[in-house]
Amino acid sequence: NEMKYIFVLHVVFLLSKAQNAEAAKKNRCNLMLSLKYQSGEEDELLGEYHHDTMLVTKQATASITKTTMLQLEEEAEVCSSFNRSTRWKCRHKGQTLIDNSNGIIPLQQMIPETVKIRHAGGAQYAVQVRHKFSEEEVTSDRNPIDTMLIVTTNNGAGTKTKKKFKYADNSNIPTHLLKKNAVVVSEYENGTIDADLNGWINPAYNGEYFVDIVCDDDCNCSANKRKDSCKVVARLEPPKGVVDEYDDNLSVRKMDTLDSPCAFENKDGWYCSHYGDAKIVVTGPVEGDTFFTTRQAETVIIPNAIGLFQYNVATEVPNVKYPFEGYASELFITTNDETTYGPYKHYVAGATHSVTSYSMLCDENCKCEKPFPNPTIQH
Repeated sequence: NEMKYIFVLHVVFLLSKAQNAEAAKKNRCNLMLSLKYQSGEEDELLGEYHHDTMLVTKQATASITKTTMLQLEEEAEVCSSFNRSTRWKCRHKGQTLIDNSNGIIPLQQMIPETVKIRHAGGAQYAVQVRHKFSEEEVTSDRNPIDTMLIVTTNNGAGTKTKKKFKYADNSNIPTHLLKKNAVVVSEYENGTIDADLNGWINPAYNGEYFVDIVCDDDCNCSANKRKDSCKVVARLEPPKGVVDEYDDNLSVRKMDTLDSPCAFENKDGWYCSHYGDAKIVVTGPVEGDTFFTTRQAETVIIPNAIGLFQYNVATEVPNVKYPFEGYASELFITTNDETTYGPYKHYVAGATHSVTSYSMLCDENCKCEKPFPNPTIQH
């Protein structure tokens, strides 16, 4: 019996030693992501504005039956500029921003945006590189600026691997739609109307891509850019011909998640980003009875729209002066193959509150069905 006891202790010791060795391998594995500008010459960036960012998630490492709820909750955390530290050992620093509109680039803007993941072995990660659209780009010199994602792994024994990624070509593709019938910035003697151009985003601009990273227990990591994307862009435009204040809002919800909808109050998340505010702004009178109106759009970008999404348009400011369908907000939904559905019109018809809703389903091959209406809420 004593010999059996000694044998069992020896087996337990060997198993513990093996487990500690495997844990040590994972602990030595560091994954570093760096997002930086390819051109660092300040004289090449005069008058420029450009803002990119990256978001990282850790993928499920086991089946749900073998994974605790705490692990699932931890792995659901997004490592990004709005959540710089996660429980799965991810740390986010910096920002990929160039704002040289005043002719001076602050020193901190030349520092790359970085993500470092400790104990990265034996797991999978998804990296989303995303352009942050801004109306500042409309007034910049609009020269092409490219960023590059650099993925580096280090196994703690001096062995490093490095791989680089960048956006698809955006030559001659503007960030924003600046059609004369869409955006009008009126100038007058005593000043300029402060028009928010941020919502008029060009769906054709290549502003996002994904990189999938897989690391085994020995810190052998592969990084590959996803060949296929499934981007969907939803844009809400206020009605034309209205010379009174008018304000609607757009929100998008992914139906298989508990995450909050992408909306004006929640602009950044893993599955979408929100820009602008769909409304008509009236300014004046400046001299006499002259009023100026500016139409502002609202846009939601979904980088990976596989699944069922709901697009909701709600009235913020009830406007009984224009209760007719001819004076209605218009919703446009553009899919990855550049098919545009709409306009889908939303109007109040005298109600104090109104919500119009459409849903669209895209399969694993990004074949998207035509949006279908949900019941309208009015009271």
